[in-house]
Amino acid sequence: MLVSPAMADGRWSGDWTVRWANGAAVLTLAQNGLTVSGSYRTGHGHVEATAHGTRLDGYLIDLGEREGFTATLAPDSRSFSGHTNAGDWLLGITVLAPVAHDSGTLRGKRAIAGGRRALRHVMFQAALVAAHHNPSLRSFADRLRKAGKPHKVIITAVARKLVTIANALCKNRQKWAVPTT
Repeated sequence: MLVSPAMADGRWSGDWTVRWANGAAVLTLAQNGLTVSGSYRTGHGHVEATAHGTRLDGYLIDLGEREGFTATLAPDSRSFSGHTNAGDWLLGITVLAPVAHDSGTLRGKRAIAGGRRALRHVMFQAALVAAHHNPSLRSFADRLRKAGKPHKVIITAVARKLVTIANALCKNRQKWAVPTT
């Protein structure tokens, strides 16, 4: 089978905020040709799939159980929808997807793209505020600053952490509470 550029361009690669009937997680996928693999639920679950252009067929594997799924990428390549073989729905959106500017052995500067532009800008602003006013996120940002990371990398890391926190709060149906020290 010939691999067309549209099929092998890595459009499934990146971090996806995924929701399904009874949960949510950040799904990290990497596409290499037609093969797509990844992990979710902080590494306890993993994905094995095959890309067929904008369709992804594969398995979600968690604690030894395999669940088949099919997902279809939206025309803008920033979200997908699908279902498991058991009939549960899947929805995914990329919020802060890394984009590499590489060519051959040259490694270019990384950037954040993908997802919805307005949401990305809101997350960036929220991360700016959180990095200065939330005690736990401020200490996280300070650690990155001391490690010599650039300002945009720090704010992007804080934004990704905010997305993870928001997903956990939604999944557990909890409200935000200021941590007590």
